Amino acid sequence: MTRSYERFAGACALLVATAGVVFTITFAVVVRDGDHWAKWASSIALAAGGLLAVPVLLALNAMLRTPEAQFAQVGLVLGLAGALGAAAHGAYDVAVLANPVAATPTCPARSTRGASPHSPPPGPRWQYSACSSSEAGNCPACSGRSASWPPSCCSSCTSGA
Repeated sequence: MTRSYERFAGACALLVATAGVVFTITFAVVVRDGDHWAKWASSIALAAGGLLAVPVLLALNAMLRTPEAQFAQVGLVLGLAGALGAAAHGAYDVAVLANPVAATPTCPARSTRGASPHSPPPGPRWQYSACSSSEAGNCPACSGRSASWPPSCCSSCTSGA
């Protein structure tokens, strides 16, 4: 391993540690307060920390290859899996924050694949999300039509017959 790569990996290790501290603090803020800026900061710190850990893991593998080759390989494989998993998770969170998913209707009948949303679902019980009383008779899933199913769109946790 060259001296310049050792310096690069050392700088990445310091950045990974910084990203870890930033992630920990901002994630605690997200859990406690749900602040939007903290969601962004924790997601970016998670993705950056995962990506910056890769050169550090490669440098550690190179250092440990001679004295303990098998342990170095196990550490590299598990470390890369964790680092790339963290980076993917953080990148997904950033993508969701950048492109929010459209809100779903508050009280649709949840159907199984290929079934009509207005037909009773399989099984003895079926749960519905609560709708406001102003939506009575005008369920978004029914597009304003009156349907025999769901039996009561605007009651919380209605169980089907």
